[in-house]
Amino acid sequence: MKSDSGRDLIGRYRLLHVDLSNKTITSEPIPEDLLVRFLGGKGLGAAYLYRETPPNVDPQSPENCLIFMLGPLTGIAPASSRCCVLTKSPLTGALTDCYSGGRFPAHLRYSMPDHLGMVIHGAAANPVMLVIEDGAAEIRDADHLWGLDTKETAAALDGYTTAAIGPAGENLVKFSTISTDGGIHHAARGGPGAVMGAKRLKAIAVKPASEPEMPQNLRNLRREHMRHLRTTDDLAATRDEGTISFLAPVNEVGALPTRYWTEGRFERVDAIDTVAVQRHTKKRVTCHACPIACGYNLAFPEDGGEVFETGKGPEYETVVLNGPLLDIGDLKEIARIGELCDRLGIDTMSTGNVLGFAMECHEMGVLDHPIRFGDGKGARDLISLIAKREGIGDLLAEGVRAACQTLYNGSLEHAVEVKGLECPSFDPRASYGLALAYATSDRGGCHTRALPIVTDALGGERDPYSVEGQAEAVIADQNFRALTYSLIACDFAEYSPEQALRWLNALGFDLSGTDLEVTGERVWNMTRLFNVREGFSRAADSMPERFGEPLQGGGPAAGNAVRPEEFTGMLDEYYHLRTWDEDGIPAPECIQRLGLADFSPGQQAGGRR
Repeated sequence: MKSDSGRDLIGRYRLLHVDLSNKTITSEPIPEDLLVRFLGGKGLGAAYLYRETPPNVDPQSPENCLIFMLGPLTGIAPASSRCCVLTKSPLTGALTDCYSGGRFPAHLRYSMPDHLGMVIHGAAANPVMLVIEDGAAEIRDADHLWGLDTKETAAALDGYTTAAIGPAGENLVKFSTISTDGGIHHAARGGPGAVMGAKRLKAIAVKPASEPEMPQNLRNLRREHMRHLRTTDDLAATRDEGTISFLAPVNEVGALPTRYWTEGRFERVDAIDTVAVQRHTKKRVTCHACPIACGYNLAFPEDGGEVFETGKGPEYETVVLNGPLLDIGDLKEIARIGELCDRLGIDTMSTGNVLGFAMECHEMGVLDHPIRFGDGKGARDLISLIAKREGIGDLLAEGVRAACQTLYNGSLEHAVEVKGLECPSFDPRASYGLALAYATSDRGGCHTRALPIVTDALGGERDPYSVEGQAEAVIADQNFRALTYSLIACDFAEYSPEQALRWLNALGFDLSGTDLEVTGERVWNMTRLFNVREGFSRAADSMPERFGEPLQGGGPAAGNAVRPEEFTGMLDEYYHLRTWDEDGIPAPECIQRLGLADFSPGQQAGGRR
């Protein structure tokens, strides 16, 4: 990284291949053609997952690859200490790409500066860990770590920065996470922890190394960009309040999921909002080289003078999906739920949905387990059963989709999920474009692929209760975020295309603004081609039935429902604008235009979804 030539930088990128079955590690150069087309992160990882994972494999089999991919900006640009984890999801059967921040991504980059990531193949016979130190990687036994939670694992590997699974990953809970920095950050959605657990890989431990010297042009660019992130008004709310700043406005427009997706407003929101969080904030938490510091460490007094503290958060998604969704309005109780999930290595978003589903099922008399809305202690007890796969926890560990099919004789009427992935904390009945965004998301129900509510109900650019313009808005957002996650940059840093272009060209990519637009579209189609190969088509791009039912409670969205014919119209328009056929498969001219001819749909799974 010392050269003044960006082309020297791009020409040195390599990829590590770790075979746990044979306990071998090799390194290969990344072809420049792939780098230029996909950049890194989501795009490059998806291309390698397509090439390295055979079609139709069981996600928990040794043949499924687990990929840790960095981006060209990782550890170099501000707010870019991010790692992308990709695999075929055990929860959905689709591609999932998850992101984790903190110190681990930057330390991984500095420890092996020529490598953009690693592809993990096979499975070990006994628990192992991958240790990266002084530029070399080694597979070591990890029997002594098996059974530890994420914080205990990090403590046992003191002196290393870790990415590890907790008991939920070891027990193959299908929404288990990979935790970095000792339970602080998580690659969470779609169950990558279960894939890591199936491979018997307990942890990746990186010995921190000094940041390599950078060329002067990159140092100047970083200084300039750091100043921008510290001062721009666009990030003021995130810097001042963190992610919880979303809570009040989303509640105001009636989009806050409450009592398992039946209502859109929560009456006790004042007990869990920004003011409540700030009242209990002990300190702000930040990732490596990021001035935004969007996280927060909360502290609550206990009986006897003790203090309960969180490692990080709970942030917006955790608060909503383990608070209002469960009819819990106690911030301390929500924080306890979030901290337990962090330790066990389980996705707080899917967990909240699973708990809410279970509470509704008990209320309707189809689930004997005594879990009721508003019961924080019961929620925590049930989380422990899920992580251990004990009793009813074994069924719920499969996710809402599978649990609903079991409890309701194959029906999915009561399951709020897309492609098997539980939905995030914005109700589409207050922003119709969200229904399309969730349905067409490559990894299932997800707000990080497109969030049209920001520009309609919260922004006023479009009518949130109209389907007009929603397909175009969702596509633009999906393409831009696909580019962002290929750099990899944090959502909250809001890298503009112009800023991204300056960084990439300083690193030797020699791209234009048009190239970046095409790259985002290319990456989105790359993930679509993987899912098409695995048997996904139009049937999977569906909306949960509940969003077609009138929203209850107060607020401007009360009584709203996304009618099936409106949703179908949006989906048809989306496919047309994407140049996909009526089944949602990229047309040959789309594949050719985007330079994806070497990633054809290939053999399809055929009707699984």
